[in-house]
Amino acid sequence: MKVQPPELSVMATTAGETERTTRGSAIDRALGEKQSRRMFLRTAVAGGCAVAAAKWLASGPQQTTFEPFQVAKTDSLVPGDSLTFTIPGTSTDGLLVRLDQDSYIAVDRRCPHLGCPVLWSRPANQFQCPCHRAEFDARTGAVLNGPPLDGLRRFAVERNDDALWVRAKA
Repeated sequence: MKVQPPELSVMATTAGETERTTRGSAIDRALGEKQSRRMFLRTAVAGGCAVAAAKWLASGPQQTTFEPFQVAKTDSLVPGDSLTFTIPGTSTDGLLVRLDQDSYIAVDRRCPHLGCPVLWSRPANQFQCPCHRAEFDARTGAVLNGPPLDGLRRFAVERNDDALWVRAKA
């Protein structure tokens, strides 16, 4: 592509002298010859996008904390048993497991890999995803085997007298 030189015009000044200027918009004259209108617009749009992205990143993730809700009675689960539940007001399913006499864990039932429903395997004492054979640690939800990069999302379990309560964040 061949670049054409700018057209020149003669402009009269008050002293009777003539001055040579380039034709073009006020933006072109303000920016000079080194930056075209197209470059100016590209820079302006990129700058606007950068400002919008910075505001979005600075706002951080918005998490909703739900009120604790009762899931089960302590005597309804023996060590090794599991129970599925749904967080009230959402479609998020969870899985509560009684690990031993005094230990419980509640996790989001969605596998972090592709969202398949995670199951509790009592014989293996671990969470398992049947879609890609992922395995997760019973006490932490961390990945033991399989394609997921992240572990299971955990929910806080509270024991009040004979009731088990879950506090979840969405």
